[in-house]
Amino acid sequence: MARRRLASPQRRAQQGAVAVMFALSLVVLMGFAGLALDGGRLYVNKAELQNAADACALAAAQVLPPNGVIPAATFELARNAGRTVAMRNSFDLQSSSVSSDDVTVEFATAPVDAAWTGNAAEASANDARIARCTVAPASLALWIMPVLRITSARVSARAAATLAIFTPNCAPGPARCTVMASLVQ
Repeated sequence: MARRRLASPQRRAQQGAVAVMFALSLVVLMGFAGLALDGGRLYVNKAELQNAADACALAAAQVLPPNGVIPAATFELARNAGRTVAMRNSFDLQSSSVSSDDVTVEFATAPVDAAWTGNAAEASANDARIARCTVAPASLALWIMPVLRITSARVSARAAATLAIFTPNCAPGPARCTVMASLVQ
């Protein structure tokens, strides 16, 4: 006759420990999955919004003349050009379009430590030659992180551009340089 082994008291106390360890591990694994998938999606959104901001800044900078007095109406044209180009871009894995309300166009005289203004009259008075665009849509809903009570995240992008005369593009003779818009770092 086979002998049946009875569970020892120590073994009975450990029953269910695997379920607790599995539950704790599942929370950690969901966190890692959320970081990977939602983090990757936010990274792609940042790149898509950066494309829109770069295009906006370059379009706005191309409207501003490289020298001379700039009338206030020119800044309005630059703002509209930047917004129009930015709205041609999409984000959220190309499923949503950038709206006019998501785009802010400002102007300044220097790229660093400058007073940026969206006021055309102020920009004209300060002789601003640098355009900066900020694209900041509403929050994005996350896919997996809501399990950990993080339901949304904000992503935005900013770019500044100005007109610059590049000497490598200059032909021999005065005033034959190519004027191009370039991003300011």
